[in-house]
Formats: sequence, structure tokens, C-alpha cells
Amino acid sequence: MVEERIKKIEDDIVSVASVLTNIMLIGKEKRKRCLFFNAEEGVCRYWRLEVDIPTLNLFKKQDGYYVNILQHPELCAVCSYWREGIYK
Repeated sequence: MVEERIKKIEDDIVSVASVLTNIMLIGKEKRKRCLFFNAEEGVCRYWRLEVDIPTLNLFKKQDGYYVNILQHPELCAVCSYWREGIYK
């Protein structure tokens, strides 16, 4: 009984890890071709926040906080603001 529960938990963890891996890979692919991604700074120029969010790696600038997209490609995967192009 305990072994079955442990196996179920292990299977659930592998399943969640697979989903998260897919999200990260999709985000990295979208990021490569996004109009708002600034590769020099590693930030998304669209995602400007007014407050610091402790669970995100952010860069503080004069006009707010920008997400370090190199550390958070998962945001690119779910971003509805994505536009194809190269940010200049």
C-alpha cells in the first residue's frame, strides 16, 4: 500500500516536471523571435512592473521593474503580447 502511494507520487512528480520542461522550451523558442525581447539586457520590454515581485528575477530601472526573461522563459510561453520580430 505504501509502495503504491510512493510510486503514484513519483509518477505525479515526473508528470509535472515534464510539463514544466515543455513550458520552458516553448518559452525559449518564442523568446528568440519576440519583438519585445532585448537580448543585450536579457529583458522583456513589454513586461514592465510597478512593484518588485520576490519570486521573479527583475531588473530595476527608472520607470519600473523589468523581467529577466533569460531566467523566466515560462512567461514567454504564456504571453499573449508576443509579437514576431526582432527588437531594435
